[in-house]
Amino acid sequence: EQMTLFWHNHFALSDTHVSNASLLCRHIHALRQHALGSFDTLLDAVLNQPALFISTAARANPKARPNENLPRVLLEQFALAGQVSAADLNAAARALTGWFVSNNELHYSAREHDEGPKSFLGKTGAMDKSGLTANLAQHQATAELLVRKLYRWFISETASPSQELLKPMVSDFAADRDIARVVSTMLRSNLFFSPAAYRQKIKSPVEFALSIIRPLNGAVPTTKLATDLADLGQDLYAPPTLHGWAGHRRWINCFTLLGRLRLAQALFATSGPYGGKLDPFRAAAQVGREAHEPGARFLFNLFLQGSPPEQLEKTMPTKDRGSKQIDAGLFRELAAGLVASPEFNLA
Repeated sequence: EQMTLFWHNHFALSDTHVSNASLLCRHIHALRQHALGSFDTLLDAVLNQPALFISTAARANPKARPNENLPRVLLEQFALAGQVSAADLNAAARALTGWFVSNNELHYSAREHDEGPKSFLGKTGAMDKSGLTANLAQHQATAELLVRKLYRWFISETASPSQELLKPMVSDFAADRDIARVVSTMLRSNLFFSPAAYRQKIKSPVEFALSIIRPLNGAVPTTKLATDLADLGQDLYAPPTLHGWAGHRRWINCFTLLGRLRLAQALFATSGPYGGKLDPFRAAAQVGREAHEPGARFLFNLFLQGSPPEQLEKTMPTKDRGSKQIDAGLFRELAAGLVASPEFNLA
């Protein structure tokens, strides 16, 4: 699901433009199905979605008037992400001729496809939609774009990695476009476990909420949660633009910080919209917390993965400091206080 969200942010189609929940769900299903497979296959699956053509105002692609809307998004955002020449843009548009959206389905008309030779990225020859997909997926610039975005997603938003650092992963990804392999390499690297990657990313609203829910093995009403996440700036299925969510510091302002605090309090409340479905006290009992550590220490390890900053530890109630006895109400207060901390908002 983490990679599905990554690709949803990359191929950022929105219900605002598609206006068809079924088509958008098909798009998300394609992202999920190929999230850790071959990028060639993923890009091909995305280019077979009516939602993409609708979202980019490319319902009709006749031979007489090649439509450059979708090719521009493909070349400038989804793949190469560099300076694209007018000739390359025109060649890509000609490659997509013959494709039309009718009755919310994608249809191909062979007589409307431009069969002529096309000069694209330094190569000349016949090229259709499949050929365009292959050329984009296999290009070095696409590998550089995706590896850099994955680095920002998993390791750090604060430091821009050097080309030298990313070069081995870019070379490997350019060679086979194996998404799982490059992600595995990144997550197993010394860099991922180094201070350079420690709390160097501001959690998105989705990551913030799931960082509370998953450690407690909880299940909460998703419709209500989706509404609350939208209020915090991340309306799933509705990225603000085709560039996705800007993220990083854009996630945090006075309004959203207060909103995160209120969401945390609501999630831990014994009543209300989430109905007391998250119980840190019960979670502690399930792992035998009382037998080996104080309540605050259990919560530090659960939500902050290790020693808390000294200043944060001082704010914890003295009643529990060093004690193995704690009531359920105070346990909820402790949990809500921890997830409201600046440290918890970082990944």
